[in-house]
Amino acid sequence: MTNTPAHDKRNDIQFIVNDGIIYNKRDIMNILWDLGYITYFEAEGDNVTNKGKGYIMRVSANNEEGTLFLNGRIYINVNSIDYLKVRKIKDFTTLYELHCDKRIIKLVPDHKKHPMPPFRYVAEAVADMDMMPGEEFPPENLDEPPSAI
Repeated sequence: MTNTPAHDKRNDIQFIVNDGIIYNKRDIMNILWDLGYITYFEAEGDNVTNKGKGYIMRVSANNEEGTLFLNGRIYINVNSIDYLKVRKIKDFTTLYELHCDKRIIKLVPDHKKHPMPPFRYVAEAVADMDMMPGEEFPPENLDEPPSAI
């Protein structure tokens, strides 16, 4: 009887340093989630059709939400992405390419900006939040104990 080694599952796990292609949706979500403030370019063929800057507000994987780049806010549903290609373009800068159908969305993180939006920015993005114009979230006195009546 010949002993053949069992398939080593570790060989199926990707190991990427600076350059590569990621197909696993969970890996794509993890990579995109912490990019923070980015510059993006939408390309079809050799033509750039849209460009802008914004914060990645949400990364999801479902069949209900779209991928939206609107008013400096970016919501990405990885189910609308075929794969993510990453490659180093400068020291400490990586280009992230979302490949979907016939278009490519190129993302470049802006390391000069805060990686996450300020509270005020997040508060505006939360649905059904009763806030007065100019009010910040959380309120300044959030950590103070409630006053006795």
